Amino acid sequence: MEDRVWIEKFIKDFFLTESTIYTLFGSKPMSEIPLCCAAKGDWLSGYSKLIQNYPEEKKQKALSELESYIDDYDLPINWNRWVNWSSKNLDRSFLFSKRTTDSKDLFSIYVVNVQETAWILQKHYSLISRELDMEFEPLQAVLEFEDLDSLFWQKVFNSHFVQGILHGYGKRNSYFFDRKILLQEKNTFDLYTHPIFKSALDIKDKKKDLPLPRFRSFSSDLSQDPAHQKYQREKQQIRKTLKEKNKFDLVLKQLGYRANFQSEEIAFN
Repeated sequence: MEDRVWIEKFIKDFFLTESTIYTLFGSKPMSEIPLCCAAKGDWLSGYSKLIQNYPEEKKQKALSELESYIDDYDLPINWNRWVNWSSKNLDRSFLFSKRTTDSKDLFSIYVVNVQETAWILQKHYSLISRELDMEFEPLQAVLEFEDLDSLFWQKVFNSHFVQGILHGYGKRNSYFFDRKILLQEKNTFDLYTHPIFKSALDIKDKKKDLPLPRFRSFSSDLSQDPAHQKYQREKQQIRKTLKEKNKFDLVLKQLGYRANFQSEEIAFN
């Protein structure tokens, strides 16, 4: 396949080293990763401010590592290539979108599993319809995902509660996270400081492959959180699916690419 080199790199960056893999091979309806479009100088300058209190040697090491990372960072280019290529070569089982953030140089790029997202919208229809204050047809709403002017998705991205549900974090976690944001805005009690609330962000998954989705759990015991348990199970199943197989070809097949091309073993290190 003519575009294989950059597609391999994009798949590695977007799926194989991110929790988006759980949207592709698991039950997670929607996933996102950050996309930075800042110039190298601005990126380094901004990071320098964050680490200005580091010891000098540690600061220089961190800046050197970031500079190497930036030099190899081709996600913005490959994302644009991917949007064009996928529209011509994949079915619409999965949809992609880029959304703005509060920072002019930082975007979020998303993938949604159409079937899983439509189902969770149907499953929680009354709850989500009330939260968004609108009626909608679940499947049709999902198919509007690429439309940045879609009223449904504009409302979704203004609701932390609905976003949490669509990211597959569960009603409980989504509800309390939404409350946390509202409470913070009112400068009152911060749920982050309460000792019974544990964060999946605080649990370091030492294995670099198939990182678990990162979310704030509001269970008293993270190991008993239903969402955390679900993704632990899915991680094992996905690992079996990808084990000793051509990951590149498996990902493309799952995404709906059916063209016959010569299979080559790809090493994702």
